[in-house]
Amino acid sequence: MDGRGRDQQGRDDDGQRRARAGILALLCAMAVLLPGSDAHAWELLKGEGYGLNLGGYVQSAGGVVRPGIEGDATYGGLHGQALRLQWRASLGGALMVEFDQRLLSRVVSGALLEEGGSYGLGSSVTPARSVDWEWNLIDEPGVRLTHDVDRLVLRYFASWGEVVVGRQAITWGNSILFPVADVWAQFSPLELDQTEKPGVDAARVLLYPGAGVELDMVISDRGGWEDASFGLRASRTIGDADVSVGGGRFWKRAALLLGVSYDFSEWKARAQGYVPLERDERTGFRPRVTLGADVLRRSWVVGAEYHYNGTGVSEAERYLEPAVQEALARGESYYLGQHYVGAIVGYQGEGRLQANVTAQVNVLDGSVLVGPSLFYALSDHSDVSFGAFEGIGERVSLLPQPEIGSEFGAYGGFYYLQFRGFF
Repeated sequence: MDGRGRDQQGRDDDGQRRARAGILALLCAMAVLLPGSDAHAWELLKGEGYGLNLGGYVQSAGGVVRPGIEGDATYGGLHGQALRLQWRASLGGALMVEFDQRLLSRVVSGALLEEGGSYGLGSSVTPARSVDWEWNLIDEPGVRLTHDVDRLVLRYFASWGEVVVGRQAITWGNSILFPVADVWAQFSPLELDQTEKPGVDAARVLLYPGAGVELDMVISDRGGWEDASFGLRASRTIGDADVSVGGGRFWKRAALLLGVSYDFSEWKARAQGYVPLERDERTGFRPRVTLGADVLRRSWVVGAEYHYNGTGVSEAERYLEPAVQEALARGESYYLGQHYVGAIVGYQGEGRLQANVTAQVNVLDGSVLVGPSLFYALSDHSDVSFGAFEGIGERVSLLPQPEIGSEFGAYGGFYYLQFRGFF
């Protein structure tokens, strides 16, 4: 093929990618415009002892990415869309089936074609699963479309508690910025689609033996029998205090989970810890701990956290160690260093406007990740937001050899506009 033919083929390929991206955008936009006067699920079937409802949301975000590589001035473009359908079937008063489908598209350009991208929709690590229900409908340079079954759950309700079997969302812990006790699945700090947490394949039993007491037992598939995890957590409310104690086998290691929070009326203090009981070859028995405090004042909320990450390294020169990357790859931790401080400030007025700012500081290298966002509710079931993730610090140096100057400086920046619609 001569040069003219190759240029024509390239233009045809670009045109096809743009056409596919346009079709995806149209499909997601149509989902918001489907009939319905509010954001409640549509009742498709209703009978004596049974029913079927359909709800969900569509999310669309686009923006510009500033590379975190020294000397690289090539900005990238990123556009992502998520369409989630949530089917809920009631089978009598005691049984319920949940089935969630997620259609996720990503279109990238510029430097992101070579570097990938950790920002935007779908940046969180998907929990390992033995049964893969994710299909790549389109997987080409710069364009990707995937369909995933993110929930397939059977729930049984009883007077003594609840039994949940299947792909489900499980949240343990009370930390905001640094969730050390959230051992089943965590959101990336750069994830925009935080409406629904990624589902894990598990069997779960919830017991309520007394007032203010909860027992939570989980057995989870991590991709194979040898990787299976299990845990038990007991929680109790004692006056103004909430206390939790748990343990199990998480990420191939036995560990204890400890948590406590106390409401002082004017402010709230909390602590959460993950304490390994089995020695790791690199980190030994080092725990992960988060200490936090929150203050609520009418329309304002202010929170601060200190985080010790035992999975991280104590010298910035060791950021590229494979053992550190293993923890990142499986979503056990999203941080490289050991000591962090963070803060969040939020404002919610009486109208439709809301503003938030988060900041996370790596004490080791002095880098900062700032996340301002401005949110406006267009209606009861749709909203738009403007925001950014800005990494402040030394960038990645590629010559004479790859070196991460600072953790958050390596992230670069992401400046986005986002729309969500619920139905």
